[in-house]
Amino acid sequence: MTAPFDAQVPQNLDAEMAVLGACCVRGIEAVEEAAAVIRSQLAFLGPGHAAIWTVLCRMAAAGTPIDLLTVGRELQRTGVTTERAEALSETLLRLSDSFADAGNVPYYVAMVWEAHLRAKLMALGHRMRSQAGNLGEDV
Repeated sequence: MTAPFDAQVPQNLDAEMAVLGACCVRGIEAVEEAAAVIRSQLAFLGPGHAAIWTVLCRMAAAGTPIDLLTVGRELQRTGVTTERAEALSETLLRLSDSFADAGNVPYYVAMVWEAHLRAKLMALGHRMRSQAGNLGEDV
């Protein structure tokens, strides 16, 4: 008999905030640098982080200037509910202070992507474990 699968999903909320904060402060260049590694908004697990990342990537692709004000406005423009927009605006304000050094963005990006990959591996392992234990089903 095996123990139940109850491990915590790997995440690094501080690194997520550092990446998003650097992107909001440094603009399109930082978004493009981060997007070269982080290829899915699913890598962001913090509250509102995936929505902010999606908007940042869309803005960078369109060549729209990126800063805290423009990102906040774009979040509201894209149909985010008022309550959610307010919560995301608060998150944006925290993001601007959340990274220690803009030069460390590649390191923060690697931390976020690694946590995402580890979470995917855990989910795959859990699925495999579940299927292996179910004798009535083909694997």
